[in-house]
Order: sequence, then structure tokens, then C-alpha cells
Amino acid sequence: MAKALKDAGYAVGRFRARRLMKKAGLEVKRPKRFKRTTDSRHKLPVAPNRVNQQFKVEQPDRIWCGDISVLQQAA
Repeated sequence: MAKALKDAGYAVGRFRARRLMKKAGLEVKRPKRFKRTTDSRHKLPVAPNRVNQQFKVEQPDRIWCGDISVLQQAA
């Protein structure tokens, strides 16, 4: 904020800008922190590929599959 005020032509330092913002009830909106959601270097076992791209089955309801590539997580 102090830089923006300086660019606008006001002689304001960072502490004065902070004090004025506090007096006006303004707060800085900080960016969200990066959160890693995938750890591909884990030591856990990987499930075997039992279907092996063979999707023809002899009976219905024998093979089920799902896609978890886009899971929405609550913030």
C-alpha cells in the first residue's frame, strides 16, 4: 500500500500506511499458501491393474471403474 501511495505522489512510509489502513479498518488480502495435495514419491503399495485395458466382460456387473482425477476438496 505504501508503494502504491508513493507512486500516486503521496509522501508515505510503510509504517504510516499501516497506521492509516488500521485506522480506516482496512486489511491486506494475502495470497493463499500453496498446498501440495499429491505425493507421488510415497512408499505405499500401488493397487494392481486387474483390468489391463480389457473391458469386454462375459457377464454384466463384473468390472467397475472410477476416475478420481478431479476431486473437489473443501477449503
